[in-house]
Amino acid sequence: MQFDPNQTDFPSPRHRAIWDEGRRIVPLEVSLADIEDTEMLEGCTQIFSWTQECFAALYADPYRFAGKTPRDIFRLLGKTGENPDIVDHQEYPLFSKYFKLLYGAADKRKVNRLDYLACCDFRVLAPKYQRSFDDLLRTLPDSLKAYALEMNEHARTKQAKLEPHKYYCHFRYKYKKEDLMLLRRNSWRRTPLDIAIPYGDLERFLAIAEAQPDKDALVSYIQRELCACDACNGKKKAADRCSKQWVDIDGVWRLPALCHRDISKWKASKRNLEYSDYDIQMLKRMMDIRVIQIDKLK
Repeated sequence: MQFDPNQTDFPSPRHRAIWDEGRRIVPLEVSLADIEDTEMLEGCTQIFSWTQECFAALYADPYRFAGKTPRDIFRLLGKTGENPDIVDHQEYPLFSKYFKLLYGAADKRKVNRLDYLACCDFRVLAPKYQRSFDDLLRTLPDSLKAYALEMNEHARTKQAKLEPHKYYCHFRYKYKKEDLMLLRRNSWRRTPLDIAIPYGDLERFLAIAEAQPDKDALVSYIQRELCACDACNGKKKAADRCSKQWVDIDGVWRLPALCHRDISKWKASKRNLEYSDYDIQMLKRMMDIRVIQIDKLK
């Protein structure tokens, strides 16, 4: 089952969660591009075909397999060893052999082993593996794809470099060896894309913003979009939040999140989820400020 990144209507939140994972499956023409062994090509194709069937079955009946998610299924496959019971080995005779190889290659990654498996990213079996900006674009709806391209181009004008990131769905831009921008797949509960500009030392970042001709608009945007601590999405008591240092941003108090020290929609409220042309304009200005900040450090 091929999932359309532009889909917006879902029968239930569980359907949307399955779609969110399914839209990230890497097409065979991409994942097999650097694999030449004939049997390996066939084995990987069988894994891909089975995965497509699995996602389709889960989307048709989200409570099938005891309500497990696709990630749960692949976690289970990893635990069952060479002969997973839920696979028809007559239809997919090479599945076990090459799933074991795929699992072993993914297991060597620092984090996010399940992402390589659930996305059928067979590139980890090839001698060299590297994700590209196209890997992000494939997963995005057209509206967000345009914004990602615009932010990518702005970063390039700053001589920033897109570098590999240990997290599977993160794409990091570096300027003079410092983080300039992070593009990442967001939770299905929010927007499918998060555009994050790290602020480094917040006090210095604010000082640079307040020195700009458009300081009122910049400060107002920082007030609204700064990632604020939300007690781990409400899982902790307010008194147990990791962040303790409240910051006065031109009369507005914010508690910056320690887990996401940036300006983005990652911690946005439910009423502030959609990107607009104005957001992109302001995020590019945030990038400009970050460049000035980094230049002052060098």
